[in-house]
Amino acid sequence: MKDVLAQADLLGKAIIGNERYQRLAAVRQQVFSDEKTRKLFEEYEAITRSFEEQRQSGRPISPHQKERMSQVETQIRQNELVQQFLRAQADFTELVNKVYRTLESALQPPHGK
Repeated sequence: MKDVLAQADLLGKAIIGNERYQRLAAVRQQVFSDEKTRKLFEEYEAITRSFEEQRQSGRPISPHQKERMSQVETQIRQNELVQQFLRAQADFTELVNKVYRTLESALQPPHGK
C-alpha cells in the first residue's frame, strides 16, 4: 500500500508542477484578490448550485431567478479575469480527466485473459 500512496504523492506533485495547474492557481489568486470579480464569481457559483438543486428536487426555477442568472452571465462574459479563470479551469479539468482515463486504462485486465 505504501508504494501506491508514494506513487500517488508523486502524481500529485507532477500535477502541481504542470503548467495547467500553475495557470489555474495564478488566475484563481487574481480572481479572489479582486473583490468585485470574486463577488461576481461567487454569485455565479451560488446561482448555478441553486439551479442544480432545484432541478434535482423537481422545483421550478422562477422567472426572477432566470433573469438574475442572465444578468450575471452577461457580467461574466464581459469580465476578462473570470473568462481567464474559466478557461484555466477547463484546461485543468481536461488534464485531470486524461489522468483519470490513463489510470482507468491501466487498471483494465489484459485482453484475452
